[in-house]
Amino acid sequence: MDSYQRVIVGTEGSPDATAAVRLGARIAGKLGIPIDIIAAYDGDDGRNREWAEATAAAAEAAAIDAAADATITAKAVVGDADEILLAAAEVQPDALLAVGSAGLSKSTSRLFGSTSNKLAHHSLADVLYASDPLPTTWNFVALATDGSDTSVAAARKGLILARALGAR
Repeated sequence: MDSYQRVIVGTEGSPDATAAVRLGARIAGKLGIPIDIIAAYDGDDGRNREWAEATAAAAEAAAIDAAADATITAKAVVGDADEILLAAAEVQPDALLAVGSAGLSKSTSRLFGSTSNKLAHHSLADVLYASDPLPTTWNFVALATDGSDTSVAAARKGLILARALGAR
């Protein structure tokens, strides 16, 4: 199947993660697929259950605002964000995984790792990185292929995303 079967979004409430929630919800709504929002927490680092539940609830509200017609679930899950999201991608490799891009631009993240960086290298699902502010309109989506089966499949999915966003 060429299309994604669901969108999975990881959030910790940052502006970039909230952009990923809004973009993921918009895509899910346009494609008619469900969106799952995950806020991970680890009691040892001060991110307690109440914080994660509040973060998940705020993300759910942002997703409803972005695509009221999408089927949305949001939950707080205990554990490391990268491990939780990688496990979700392993169970559902036909999903689109959306996260904020902040961890990709920091030099310390390249040395010590970030959730975004780990997903880029290890996710079985396609990963979409979002940053705040999101464009108000999408003029085009750039796609590239080397002719291999996997790159052709990725280009097909990219075309589906471009159409969902109203882009060329």
